[in-house]
Amino acid sequence: MLRDRGYDVPVSEISLSLNDFRAIYGQEPDVDRLRISVSHKSQPSKRMLVVFAGPVMVKVNVIRGIATQIANKDTLTGLIIILQSHITNQALKAVDLFKFKVEMFQITDLLVNITKHVLKPNHQVLTNEEKQQLLKEYNIEEKQVS
Repeated sequence: MLRDRGYDVPVSEISLSLNDFRAIYGQEPDVDRLRISVSHKSQPSKRMLVVFAGPVMVKVNVIRGIATQIANKDTLTGLIIILQSHITNQALKAVDLFKFKVEMFQITDLLVNITKHVLKPNHQVLTNEEKQQLLKEYNIEEKQVS
């Protein structure tokens, strides 16, 4: 996902086989060792941090712990939290306190890259002319398409 978004992810990180991964990180890896920080290829000042939450429910103290650990890293422009369990409502509210965009994904949703799936149709941004033609063809207003 990071590579698809234009971040500079080392090939060695992507091409690890499951056996090599387990040899490096163990059968049940420590989530702190799985953190990855990458820079954007075209904008090196744009940095993304990926943090893996443990298998327990993510509560406010987990989010505060992440915030404390990255407090001195002013260069971060984004954070991705990979969840293995649920997150509490209070923890979701705490996520809003970060000064940059925070995205959260369930680990099971990342097993398959759906953007590369053969059954997913290609999406493209319409030009204004194409948009007007679409609206006219289906006799709808722009607010009905969002």
